[in-house]
Amino acid sequence: MFCDHCGHPCTPLPVEPLYGAASVCMLVPAKYSTIKRWATKHKGVLDGPYYTGPRTRRRRLFTAGDIRKLRAALVSTTP
Repeated sequence: MFCDHCGHPCTPLPVEPLYGAASVCMLVPAKYSTIKRWATKHKGVLDGPYYTGPRTRRRRLFTAGDIRKLRAALVSTTP
């Protein structure tokens, strides 16, 4: 998509929010190592990975859909 006024490429809105590791660990009550291991074992279940930071120090970001899938898989609803 391009801007009507200047022709510069722009991102269409609304943009889906992305969440970092600390937020995901609070929303899915699990350690990050558990989340990382689950994501590695079940590669096709989550959306494609998004990263932030330099290439040598990348941090994965998760979408809201990823968080819902992780909660469904890792959190037990039975008492």
